[in-house]
Amino acid sequence: MTTIPFDDPRWKASPAPNTPLSITKDKLVLKANKGTDWWRNQERNSTDGVVYGFEVDVSKGIEVSVELDIHHKDRYDQATLFLQLGPTTWVKAGLEFDGQLLSGAVVTFPYSDWAIRAHPGGPQRYTIRYKDRKLLVFEDDLMVREVNVFGEHTDVKALVGVMGCSPLGEGAEGVYRGFTLKTGM
Repeated sequence: MTTIPFDDPRWKASPAPNTPLSITKDKLVLKANKGTDWWRNQERNSTDGVVYGFEVDVSKGIEVSVELDIHHKDRYDQATLFLQLGPTTWVKAGLEFDGQLLSGAVVTFPYSDWAIRAHPGGPQRYTIRYKDRKLLVFEDDLMVREVNVFGEHTDVKALVGVMGCSPLGEGAEGVYRGFTLKTGM
């Protein structure tokens, strides 16, 4: 496992955040843009939440992990770990506010499906593993999502990073620490 500092030049934000990122080697604070989300169904295809990430080779497997917390204000505010294989193939895992703080994962292939539970409190480490089209999502050491067929046989590159969105609000603030990457699993 290699720690990738948040000030490494590989990192890029897209779309550009309305509020400047607070970046140090060990910590990133990302304020989500107002009215943004990552969600896909037959009526809606929203992919405008700010992703701070970089491209990696996933042909031999990958594991990404980050500790995250959120300062939420509004319903559906989110701070997540993020992996995207294509325009309709992505996963986000982390925290969301809906009257209470929830922990979970949204898997999109090609439509979004989610699994959530009450958040136990405090910062949590989220991990996404992807190898041979199998996807596993962990909250600390607890596996919270398993997808046996995810992506296409041709997927060799992915965007990995962190994401923040605020579908109904003015912008949640995600706090991320200790981003790690392991390839060739």
